[in-house]
Amino acid sequence: MKTPSIEILVATMHRESLDFLSRMFQFNDLQDFFVLVINQTIKGTELHSNDPTIRVINSYEFGLSKSRNLALENAVGDVCLIADDDVVYKPKLLETVVEAYQQHPAASAITFQIETFSGKAYKPYAQHSFKYRSKRALENISSIEISFRRQAVLDSGVHFDPQFGLGSKYPMGEEYLFVSTLFDKGEKIYHVPKQIVQHELNRSTLELEFDMFLRTKAALYRKVYPLAYPLYTLKLLTFHARREDLQWTQIPGKFWALTKRIPTEA
Repeated sequence: MKTPSIEILVATMHRESLDFLSRMFQFNDLQDFFVLVINQTIKGTELHSNDPTIRVINSYEFGLSKSRNLALENAVGDVCLIADDDVVYKPKLLETVVEAYQQHPAASAITFQIETFSGKAYKPYAQHSFKYRSKRALENISSIEISFRRQAVLDSGVHFDPQFGLGSKYPMGEEYLFVSTLFDKGEKIYHVPKQIVQHELNRSTLELEFDMFLRTKAALYRKVYPLAYPLYTLKLLTFHARREDLQWTQIPGKFWALTKRIPTEA
């Protein structure tokens, strides 16, 4: 089997230097990879690269999903990894990713694991490889865990929904929509229990105002489960009532607002 080329698709903003890549690849040889940097910026402050293995596209549109889509449309690697500019890749990244795709030749996408900078698992993970069997199982995937075969994704026609993700109407959930749509298209998605990347322990969802969090989750459910989204929305509200994030008496009003007022295009 041909060894696949690996490309890192990096989303960043307002960069004028590629120095941040040195930190990202401090434990790996940068020359082992193709790197595509999507730099969302303003005219006159563009980022440039003189390295043939590091390509830069300066974009004057903003929004994380728009950045991801631009990367997808311009990627050249056989296998692509989704990246942010604040991650650090663990040693033997190339070997780990290549081995995973050789072990799972039918995979269109493979998710890996994140380690915090203190050396702990970023979240609870399975300790064995498996194939995802439901969209529900995909819900807690983080973008920097995702890798995919470029051609399989292009052939499927799947892209990131520009209504979701930082800088858009609904500021999270773009990665869930991406992988769940791949799943709906019949693409095979696997998990390999290998930590490939380090990231600071934070949860962007915790930074959202609670009502916006609920609106975004309800909009996600409407996209992913167009027939059953009221049930998933009700489960969401009862979960947070049990956690005392809202009062039980608020559920009917919240449920009506979240299921009746969300625009159909969401």
